[in-house]
Amino acid sequence: MRIPLAALLLLVACQDRDDTLTGHADGTWHLVEAEGAEAPPGTTLDLSEPGRISGQAPCNRYEAPISGSYPGFETGGIVTTRMACPDLPLETRYIAALDGATRAELVDGRLVISDGAGAAMVYVRADP
Repeated sequence: MRIPLAALLLLVACQDRDDTLTGHADGTWHLVEAEGAEAPPGTTLDLSEPGRISGQAPCNRYEAPISGSYPGFETGGIVTTRMACPDLPLETRYIAALDGATRAELVDGRLVISDGAGAAMVYVRADP
């Protein structure tokens, strides 16, 4: 049986394709906007490790497993350190938004993570 060249090339391209978020957006990202408002400084999202997120929330470090084929996005229970700070209410909202997100995609060089109902967080790459 002979396979046409075009079909063979398509098969190879599909095998090399990375449908994970980390395959599209490796590295560290800084949060610049959350739900249309300026984000608290210093909040990051690290996608360096396949299948995991980590970063700095307004007060504490966090991490979680992620799943889903790009642009699908789902966290598997976010864990954080437990330091108290004045920005704890902001952190609580940030972690809840990240935990409720269902979509993550690159738009004009920015990473946009959203919940499907319009709430979005916008990140810029930390190391361009």
